[in-house]
Amino acid sequence: MTMSSYTPMVVRIKSLAEPRSEDHVTYPLPEVIFIVYVSILNGYTTWQGMERFAKYNHCWFRMFFPYQFGFPSH
Repeated sequence: MTMSSYTPMVVRIKSLAEPRSEDHVTYPLPEVIFIVYVSILNGYTTWQGMERFAKYNHCWFRMFFPYQFGFPSH
């Protein structure tokens, strides 16, 4: 794969379709997937760990997504 054909993971995640009903969505799917993806890469494999990691690094996460409603909790 050449760099010209490389698609950043954030772009791929942002393009995910939301399969859930709008009536039951507080946190957009791409925001949740991004937290899970980055958390696992950093060794956090529990929901509680992912929540703490996201809240601790909230400024960095908000560079990629707005997290308008904050971060999901377990």
